[in-house]
Amino acid sequence: EDVWMVNQWVISQRSTGLGLINGFTIRPTLYTFRMYKHFGDQQVYAASGVDNVTVYAAQRDDGALTVMVVNLGDEEQTVTLDIAGTTPAEAEVWLLDKDHNAESLGVQPWPADGLVTLPEQSVTLYMIQ
Repeated sequence: EDVWMVNQWVISQRSTGLGLINGFTIRPTLYTFRMYKHFGDQQVYAASGVDNVTVYAAQRDDGALTVMVVNLGDEEQTVTLDIAGTTPAEAEVWLLDKDHNAESLGVQPWPADGLVTLPEQSVTLYMIQ
């Protein structure tokens, strides 16, 4: 259900400009698929109580928990990610924002207090083993 909006885009469409690729121009929506490539397929409960911030979580077949956090706001947001039942040691982080085209930021230590800063208008994916 959450992937539905992404699925309605066509790969290439020159006449309307709605395609993921328009001529030789790659549109930012295409990079969303790179993020979903790493996302799990077994959805687990996730919720956000922060305006303009949405969170999704899913388990992958390899056991990794994936947490995708979307900040639709025009300002960065610092939020607490609380993973019930555990405090991860580290997570591989991917970022899609104005400066990163769904790029890996590498494995980063998990903050002890769970506080993470989300850039404005961004999608951040945390992969926790």
